[in-house]
Amino acid sequence: MDDYRFPKGEKVREQWSGQVGRDGFFLLDVVYAPTAPGWLREIEAVQVLRVSWVQQYHRDERGVRWREGNAPHVITQVATTDAVVADTEMTKPVHQTLAERELLPDVHVVDAGYTTAALFLAATEQGMELLGPAPHDSSPQSRQNQDFSRSDFTIDWETDSAVCPAGHRSFERWEQKHHRNGTP
Repeated sequence: MDDYRFPKGEKVREQWSGQVGRDGFFLLDVVYAPTAPGWLREIEAVQVLRVSWVQQYHRDERGVRWREGNAPHVITQVATTDAVVADTEMTKPVHQTLAERELLPDVHVVDAGYTTAALFLAATEQGMELLGPAPHDSSPQSRQNQDFSRSDFTIDWETDSAVCPAGHRSFERWEQKHHRNGTP
């Protein structure tokens, strides 16, 4: 977050950052409690939150304080485009610019606007992990809640097959090209 988005005034800003820190620690305390299911700690977003909170906040007998000035800075690449340019069209150019500057991250954390199956693969080929939600299924089946949608099938990457909702495994695989852009 940039300074211009913070509440104005030192006292209000200090209260706000303290509340954010306490909220994050509360969530982490619940997730890491001995009674919490172990799988919660394995969620990547929880691990990112834990690392971020260690870097951004300090907690001791005096309470929670923001590590202002001592926290690591995040390097980002910014590209400004016309509004009609889809975010997914900018992922590769951002990666190219970062690679040219030798700043390509091991893990690039993005939101859903910057992910497609092809971009996940392209990032892997560059030796990087693109970390973000998979694209939303916008097929007519998922919108109308009839028939089967992609989310009803399980992909078994190790055997290169899919499993249908009835539990039947596919016996053949073939590659198709996207009807608009020719992407496999």
